[in-house]
Amino acid sequence: MTLLALVGIFGLNFVSIQREKVNFHDELQNQANLFLETMALTIRDPLYRLELDELNDLAQAVRDNEKISQLIIFDRGGHILVNSAQPELFFSQVPDPLGKTLISLPVGEVVSTWYNDELIAGQAIFVGNQIIGGIAVGFSTGPLDEKIKVMTNESRLVALIIIGLGSLLSFILARQITSPLGELTEVANHMGRGRSTRVQLKSADEIGKLGQVFNKMADLIEEREAALRDLAQGLENTVAERTAELEKMAISDPLTLVYNRRHFFTLAEKELERARQQETALAVILLDADHFKDINDTYGHQAGDLTLIELAKSCQEAIRKQDIFARYGGEEFILLMPDAPVGSAQATAERLRQRVAEKIIAVDGKKITITISLGVACAGSAIAQNITSLVALADQALYQSKQNGRNRVTVSTS
Repeated sequence: MTLLALVGIFGLNFVSIQREKVNFHDELQNQANLFLETMALTIRDPLYRLELDELNDLAQAVRDNEKISQLIIFDRGGHILVNSAQPELFFSQVPDPLGKTLISLPVGEVVSTWYNDELIAGQAIFVGNQIIGGIAVGFSTGPLDEKIKVMTNESRLVALIIIGLGSLLSFILARQITSPLGELTEVANHMGRGRSTRVQLKSADEIGKLGQVFNKMADLIEEREAALRDLAQGLENTVAERTAELEKMAISDPLTLVYNRRHFFTLAEKELERARQQETALAVILLDADHFKDINDTYGHQAGDLTLIELAKSCQEAIRKQDIFARYGGEEFILLMPDAPVGSAQATAERLRQRVAEKIIAVDGKKITITISLGVACAGSAIAQNITSLVALADQALYQSKQNGRNRVTVSTS
């Protein structure tokens, strides 16, 4: 009977461990697929243009995640461009075996492999039907192995206790131990099938104590199972948070935290299409900080950066919720105003000019002021041009503001 109890204990432990391994591995695979899908969209544009610094920044951003062991980005030839395990840019001279495998995959296919205590997953990255590189990510299963180790040690301890109690029970009459051990075996079988059950032994003898130990072991197993589920959920939440952070990094200017130029044009094209369909006006305001180089030369680049941050903040506070504000480049910013006729756009531009001119920026005890020049271009209900041509008109108007003495608003007459 003691042997049967031990078999039930280790059988239950084995079944629980295998079930948690399968669940954890499946969950980890799903998270890897989700992470690859999101990262592929995030790095596609910088990989296509080989913007290595941006790729390296994205790779290094995942280093703080203890669940992700590494992130590797390959070019279209299978060479390593970026490796999160390397603090600096790393370029392989020959194609990497994994990189060669990834760039040969069809669109949407993910290759995965388990190596020691790590899941390695990767896929190719396409622009249209053209392959531009590949991405691979490694997820560690170390936390799962540690939990399984603890469960195994506890099962061994319980097994030793059962052996000791079995030695004592051997002195008791067979008639007194057959029924309780039968109950233990039945409960072990139920738990082996994943059912939550307990031994209902009320006696105070050795058999009753064995039942208490058995119930304690069942409690420990359920606690470990709950801990493993919490661990998997925590990993999923962490991946989701990191993914959201990476997506935000991909569309934001790193200094001022407003939209970057690329994302501005993505949103602007959608607004242009909506304006065409609804026959509404669309305005673009291009603004530039006057004599910005003098601030850098006089107060230093740190003061210049702070000035741009405060300039962007002042503009954001003075525009509508539906307006799209972005850093266009250097000290230039751009504003897209849906449903805004030329009069409304001109009034907004004048409000921005006055707000910036009145703002005082304190840097190291020094007070800095700055002015901006603005160019306004507006397309009425009969919209024929694209966003690029509308921005070009605003740029011409901005140039006229600069030529006419700066710190002013000029409206394009085209």
